Amino acid sequence: MAHALPVKIPFTQLGSDRDLQLKTLLGIGAFALGIAASDDEGTILCPFRRCTDGYCPFCGGTRSFGRLLRGDIAGAWTRHPYVVLLAAQVLVIGGLLATTRTRPGSLLTPTRRRWFLAANAALAVGVWATRLVLGEIPRPTTLSLPFG
Repeated sequence: MAHALPVKIPFTQLGSDRDLQLKTLLGIGAFALGIAASDDEGTILCPFRRCTDGYCPFCGGTRSFGRLLRGDIAGAWTRHPYVVLLAAQVLVIGGLLATTRTRPGSLLTPTRRRWFLAANAALAVGVWATRLVLGEIPRPTTLSLPFG
């Protein structure tokens, strides 16, 4: 009995690079407009915050990103410093990709990607712990289910 080999689709069949770039930019633009149009107050969607009355490592990230899109870097830093640090990383990697004419896969190999993700996770938790110690954000108090 013959075994089925996985079908590999050439990158060129997925669409041209120009189409992919355009779709990516349109998606980012739509997301950015939604964030920029929002205000700082609103419904709390974070399940961690709803259950503990404290901030999770990423709470404030959306508000920070909205401030960053408006050009308010200090306000973005106040809402969540990690977002500003992440934006700086994106700019640096984007600049490297744009100036070196390399494919993203050759710049961010699987090993580098794993290290990059692990370093960013440690950075996010480190920023969260620092903000908790400095008293900049509420600490989790008790676990209370919002529906009970």
